[in-house]
Amino acid sequence: MMIKLTETLSLFVLLFVCVGGLRAVAQPADVTKGPVKNIGSGQFQAHYTVSCDAVIFVCVGTAMSVTEYEELGKSVARRDPSAVAIIIDPHRGFLTKQNGTKFTDVVNAISKDISNLVDSCSETKPQHYLIGGHSEGGQGAVEALKINQLVFPPAGFVGLAPYKITPDLKISIPSLNIGFSKMSCLVCPCEAALAAYSNSDSSNRVFYQLQTNNWNFVTGGPHCSFADNGCTLGICPGKGNISEWMHDFVGQTVHLFLEAIRVPDKFDYNHFLSAITTTGPREVDLFVNSDVAVMTKQGAIKADPVALR
Repeated sequence: MMIKLTETLSLFVLLFVCVGGLRAVAQPADVTKGPVKNIGSGQFQAHYTVSCDAVIFVCVGTAMSVTEYEELGKSVARRDPSAVAIIIDPHRGFLTKQNGTKFTDVVNAISKDISNLVDSCSETKPQHYLIGGHSEGGQGAVEALKINQLVFPPAGFVGLAPYKITPDLKISIPSLNIGFSKMSCLVCPCEAALAAYSNSDSSNRVFYQLQTNNWNFVTGGPHCSFADNGCTLGICPGKGNISEWMHDFVGQTVHLFLEAIRVPDKFDYNHFLSAITTTGPREVDLFVNSDVAVMTKQGAIKADPVALR
């Protein structure tokens, strides 16, 4: 009887250890911040956990560097452990970041050697590559689409107040766009995220508009809340803790975007609405797919597509 009891306890302990070990493996690992590396005319820094199913290239804004978006990269990797966030600067040492050729050259060079450049990709080939960026960096990503010289098929575009998006810059892949209702850092909403959304295919596009009320539209407002501490000289950081909120919000929306890319049936309003309900109290408008966004003094509003004909 004592032997059977001992065997039973041993099995129980073994089962407990095994289950505990499995549970530990299932938990997301801490985010690793890779070293800053130069590549061609550019520079990059990767943020990752233990997987490499998806790679998101995020280009920095005007006069910015890769180390100024560390919290954003960390949030994307933490919210979706299957993703690697790679912050890129396609033109290091220079103010401008919107050149589509330089953007293409840098992301092509990284993707070709990603197994050696990013630890979490050493044994796993990425299934999805996404491109995007903040401000001018977002324009650079769309310019790269126009040039059409990427060595991988881009699975989606992530626009963080991308600027300047003109009518000729069409986005033929799924797009996620985040922007603001009022001008900030002299960036007009009508030429930023709203424009990117309007230029996208109406079957797989998303636009989150954060309602803002800044009176200073030159050096004020939240246009640079995607960065760690605002843009150069700390301008346009937004009020209060908006940067902390924004980093988490971007991480959550990118996660939902990746889910919809993997399972297209999820490309609907309710799926993307969950980001608004789980990231805290901010007034955010959501436009998805066939929703038509029209610019007004209060920002973009939904319009009846029939009435616009």
